[in-house]
Amino acid sequence: KEILPLFKVHNYTAFANQKLNNAQLLSLKTYVYDLSKFEQAFASLGGDFKKFILFCKSLEKSKDPSNELEKIGPS
Repeated sequence: KEILPLFKVHNYTAFANQKLNNAQLLSLKTYVYDLSKFEQAFASLGGDFKKFILFCKSLEKSKDPSNELEKIGPS
């Protein structure tokens, strides 16, 4: 709350009011802060956005999406 007035944008004001749990924090760490694996996947798919979206949708059904993301690897 001390730094909130210093923000130049207020997109994150609701974040400060949330009750956080480990699952929410882990999802932020996994999917928000390190997007390099997704960037590598996009490059491995030749920069084809349609293929990339289909690949990302396939991760929803995977038992281990992190492993699937690792498998596609850099080009």
